[in-house]
Amino acid sequence: MSGPKVSAAELKRIKKNEEEKRRLLQALIRLKEQHKRMLTEISNITLSATVAMDDAAVRLEMESLGKVRKETEESLKRIESALQWGTKEKPAELIESLTVRQKENEKVLLNSKEIIDEKRKAALEKKMSAFAAGRNKTTNVGDSSETKDNQSMETALNEAKRLTLLLESLIKRAECVDVEPALAAEVFDEIKRITEEPGRDGFSVYNDIHRLDLFKIRPFEKEVERKEKEADELDEKLSEELAVYHSLCHAAGITPKKFAFAESSVFEIRYECGKILESMDESSEIRQLMRTVRESLMELGYVYLGEKEEDKKFFREIYRVHDSVILHVIYDSEGKVTMEVAVEDEKERAPHPREVDGIVKEQEKFCDAYERIFDKINEKGVALTKEMMCPVSADFAQVINTSGFDKSGCGKENPDYEMYADRKKKYLYL
Repeated sequence: MSGPKVSAAELKRIKKNEEEKRRLLQALIRLKEQHKRMLTEISNITLSATVAMDDAAVRLEMESLGKVRKETEESLKRIESALQWGTKEKPAELIESLTVRQKENEKVLLNSKEIIDEKRKAALEKKMSAFAAGRNKTTNVGDSSETKDNQSMETALNEAKRLTLLLESLIKRAECVDVEPALAAEVFDEIKRITEEPGRDGFSVYNDIHRLDLFKIRPFEKEVERKEKEADELDEKLSEELAVYHSLCHAAGITPKKFAFAESSVFEIRYECGKILESMDESSEIRQLMRTVRESLMELGYVYLGEKEEDKKFFREIYRVHDSVILHVIYDSEGKVTMEVAVEDEKERAPHPREVDGIVKEQEKFCDAYERIFDKINEKGVALTKEMMCPVSADFAQVINTSGFDKSGCGKENPDYEMYADRKKKYLYL
């Protein structure tokens, strides 16, 4: 007998659902990466804002950025819940809404950065101007010059502290993207030398710190950002491919392999997905055939007992005829079906002589029953052909060891035996 093929309409539907699920997952990954970059930028802005936190406009901008971060994280959680657990909210609409807001958030972030940078620059210039004026002003107050110098040195040390914190953050980020942190270590030493060198005033210390920021720290930061962008792009590719791969492994009952974080892994994952899909397509046809045969037999009064899979090449099912007599059905990978009556037992053994006589009589009865089974299966739209009808003979009498069969669905339709298309709809991309 030849097995049925999944209809073109059904394959088209499955493919459409896969593509939509994958599209939504890719969109979610992009939104997460945008949020990750936004958090990094907010962290850098926060460091810059410390110098000018006395300004009301700066505090207002920081509150606005905190609100943007909180709302974005809440939206991402809602999207994940809608995709994973099927909440009432539609993930496509949530993703579209957040995508629009992310574009607005980028403008808010840029505007806040410009305002805070301007306020920070003004605050530093104000402090340094006050210090410079204090240095050039001749007074009779003995400790006035010393007070001004202390203020300017405090400003310079605050800037050095800000850059030190920024460097620590950059080093951690650099380690994640394989950027050599040696330059940052040199800058640490340089900051320490400048701030601890005896005889220096605050104005000259600040100028040297500013030059370090301009010519060493900022280029290092740009290199880290470039590498992070490359890593994010690769991570996005791998995440997309792995999401499909893991879902296919779950649906096929396969333990997923591990892949290196490298561009070559993208092609390795796609190759593995192709192999799984090929095997699952074959399995889906067999499962559909098994379901049709099972429905037909149960409608004719046979009681389903269980099934057993052997090396993904053969599938075996057993049905109760009466007492210890069973119908043994075998499906191969090419969609051929073999049916035979036998006696069941929980161990391997040969049939007793009295059992042989009984099996032969059951064979005679089954020859007539087979015609009804054959017609019933064809009525359900599965075109079968008769290839070989074995004669009634004691040579075919046997006992089937049913101890290894899965009997969880005994006596009823087992939901674990749904077609691949139904299983895919239930499990894929969770």
